[in-house]
Amino acid sequence: MAPGVTFFGDGPYYLLPPTQLDVTRFLQYTPLLKKVNSPEYYIDVKAIAINGKATDLKAGALDIDRLGHGGVKLSTIAPYTILRGDIYKSVISSFAKATNRIPRAKKVKPFELCIKTGAIGSTRTGLPVPQIDLELSNGKNWTIFGANSMKYVSDDVACLAFVNGGMKAERALVIGSHQMEDNFLLFDLGGSRLGFSSSLLFFRTTCGNFNFTTGV
Repeated sequence: MAPGVTFFGDGPYYLLPPTQLDVTRFLQYTPLLKKVNSPEYYIDVKAIAINGKATDLKAGALDIDRLGHGGVKLSTIAPYTILRGDIYKSVISSFAKATNRIPRAKKVKPFELCIKTGAIGSTRTGLPVPQIDLELSNGKNWTIFGANSMKYVSDDVACLAFVNGGMKAERALVIGSHQMEDNFLLFDLGGSRLGFSSSLLFFRTTCGNFNFTTGV
């Protein structure tokens, strides 16, 4: 995992380069949900799109049900995003169709869809694969680019870094640490909202570039 930094208290939060880049300028916000008597945090995702096209999910597939099951949880413990079986099948199928012209490589556990990276090059935000959008209830999108959707397993092979949690998974979706890497997340507990940047690589910086010479 790449190095990062944790802040407590209000910003601004400066990253290098360039100097005086206050990352809060790039944040979008969405409600931060919390279950009673639980330390876990959730966000309200209504749909998942790949390359701008919605995946085929049943209505309410990502919601928390009346028994408290389901929902989209944030986790720094899970290394990769875990999807309940039905959601995983839809996402993997849509991503496979959107990347059908990219040569495939052999599967590497725990991943199912792997590609040969030499055929596609790279960009500032990682491999040039279709973006994945988590479409939120307030109309915002948390966009996942190649640096966070794909995981290199060798010099010339990368795999879609999403894991099948099975049909009995307690949560619909658990967003793992790989998908959060170099995404600035602001947990505003007082305001019950989550600020998120999507990939900081767009701004030629990372979460490891905190400017310790400038006060926050």
